[in-house]
Amino acid sequence: MGIEGEIISVPSHSEDSIALILDNGICFAGDLEPIEYLDAYDNNSKLRYDWELVMSYNPKMIYYAHANEKIF
Repeated sequence: MGIEGEIISVPSHSEDSIALILDNGICFAGDLEPIEYLDAYDNNSKLRYDWELVMSYNPKMIYYAHANEKIF
């Protein structure tokens, strides 16, 4: 289709949640709770795992569905 990247499952929000990570470093995180709030969810191992997975792709920019974007 001409879009280079990967769709990954991030089920910590809901079972059907996904994130789109493009090869150019842009990530669309959908409904994931913003990474800045991760420490507020100490006991949420699923959310922590989802963010570890997303960050393993070394995103340069993250766009959220319900928050401002994050530049790395």
